[in-house]
Amino acid sequence: MIPPGTPTRSRREAHALKLTKFWPGTPCRRGHYEMRYTRNGNCCGCMLEARNGFARTDDEGRQTIALKIFPALREAVERHAAALETAYLMSIPAGVPAHIWESNREK
Repeated sequence: MIPPGTPTRSRREAHALKLTKFWPGTPCRRGHYEMRYTRNGNCCGCMLEARNGFARTDDEGRQTIALKIFPALREAVERHAAALETAYLMSIPAGVPAHIWESNREK
């Protein structure tokens, strides 16, 4: 949030005044009404979301944001999951239905 009474400044003005953060007077591309860092112009709200986003996980404990941002990582995870499934299916003895093998394996 923007502290009340915060003046609107350009990034150059903030840099000249040696401020670490400034308020440009407009929301960022994602619609955050937050201060921005003087050194790079990034929105503080976007940076907070990015930092917290990598900690978010789905129900199975996988990092969802990282997989969305890095397509190569997502592809590697999918290949690994497919390889594990293939190895599991190959471990089932021939002629034994998978559901019977699974129920007996747990005992």
